[in-house]
Amino acid sequence: MAFDKIKRLISDAPTLVLYDAEVETTLSADSSAHSIGAVCLQNGRPLEFAAKSLTTCQQGYSQIEKELLATLFACKRFKFYCFGQSKIRVETDHLPLIGLMKKDINELSPRLAAMRLELLTYPIQLVYKPGTEMVLADTLSRSSPKDTNLCEDLEVDPLLSVCSVVIRSDDVMEKY
Repeated sequence: MAFDKIKRLISDAPTLVLYDAEVETTLSADSSAHSIGAVCLQNGRPLEFAAKSLTTCQQGYSQIEKELLATLFACKRFKFYCFGQSKIRVETDHLPLIGLMKKDINELSPRLAAMRLELLTYPIQLVYKPGTEMVLADTLSRSSPKDTNLCEDLEVDPLLSVCSVVIRSDDVMEKY
């Protein structure tokens, strides 16, 4: 099947590039009815792909909420590529999302406001790109298997890991 061949080709090592801190990083994110997809790019070539199926509750979100969720997912999933960057370009094919990002957070629904607040930790510049030009993110969002729900809460923050090691050291534990 052609789709399986394309999937194999884009996941082969020669297709993926290594991260270069000196090159501008671009995130491309898209959502569909049942899943979201994202790709991290440098010089138009992919560094990493990600896709996630939406929960039943998330599938009921409005399209603008799904698109903002896809943007947030991309930023969180590729956060290590974002650290230290002055600006991360994030591509979306949903033009109303650009206007939403210009609105005051107080004017948004609680769900949109919560996502916008979370996005404030990332130095993103949201740009519109027509869907016909966002082939990778679009394909990932449409072809994600139904069981790819990643529990993002289980991701471990390196700072918290270091703190938990320090707090749990034998010397500290003997004092208590």
